[in-house]
Amino acid sequence: MSRPTTSRMGGRALGSVLGATVLAALGAGCNGDVSTTEQQGLGTQVQAVADQVASGLPGGTVVEAVYEDGATSPAVVRVRLACDGCERRAAADDLARALWESTVTPVRSLVVSVEEADGGRRVEHVWSTVTPEDRADLVERYGERDTPIGTTPAPS
Repeated sequence: MSRPTTSRMGGRALGSVLGATVLAALGAGCNGDVSTTEQQGLGTQVQAVADQVASGLPGGTVVEAVYEDGATSPAVVRVRLACDGCERRAAADDLARALWESTVTPVRSLVVSVEEADGGRRVEHVWSTVTPEDRADLVERYGERDTPIGTTPAPS
């Protein structure tokens, strides 16, 4: 189970999270394809995926889990985890796979990173699903997505 992220954040990390929160709030007023209510629901889904992956890591915590769909950040999924002595590359791969296999959509950009809990080394992957090369890399790594990239799933 993940621990509260506030106990792990230094000033720089807290500033990053606060900055992202401000940007998300500003972007909420000028949404792309997704309403504010839908964004909140998608943000909750992204958080749930991040919590699940973090719970499987030694000392795993979610530093940031964001879904943004605004004029400056259209359909961006961004998750950052921290862990104590985990294999960061494998954890980043597990995180990317879990997000790719989720029903979160639309997704134009996928950003995942895993860092040492003390703020040390970080592994980060960034993909743009609208770029053919990045999309092909995601499909090669994790297979085709059940939920199309650019559409909102039908209500269940």
